Amino acid sequence: MSQEPLEYSAQAETLGRRTRRFFQRWWPLLLVLVILLGGIGWAMWSFLRLQVNDPIGNSSPAIVQEYTGVTPPPEASNLRAAGHSKGMIWSHYVRFEAPAPVCLAYAQKVVHGTPLTTNFTQLSDGVIQNDRRLLRNMTWFDLPSATNLVGADFEGSTVWVDQDHGVFYFFAGF
Repeated sequence: MSQEPLEYSAQAETLGRRTRRFFQRWWPLLLVLVILLGGIGWAMWSFLRLQVNDPIGNSSPAIVQEYTGVTPPPEASNLRAAGHSKGMIWSHYVRFEAPAPVCLAYAQKVVHGTPLTTNFTQLSDGVIQNDRRLLRNMTWFDLPSATNLVGADFEGSTVWVDQDHGVFYFFAGF
């Protein structure tokens, strides 16, 4: 089987040169465009995917600070935090035990001095039930069983303190 040399037409050669010149001239712009579109795709994927933070056992003080914006007091024990987000929908829960005066002082820091009163927003059971689908174990967030509650609402978050048992509760969500 003999092979015959391939003949290239002048038109094919000109097209090859044009393509080469196009890429030599425009490759930086094409590279920037590919990186930009990849970055936008990654950002959208990160924003729209379900992210769940539901540790088994106690949480770290860093997670509590991330959710509440204030470092938990050193007296705090049984730190628990859980949350989820997907797009613009998110919920954060925090609970810890400490002496009641410590919980009250911490709550004041979280709500930036808003007075704690007995007239505050009650967390709807529907919200908790909806979030229980995503968060495996929310039995530690036992707000309905709390007694002698004071609380405050501040910029989309609510804090409560069970003064009888020395328990701090926090919820923020949208």
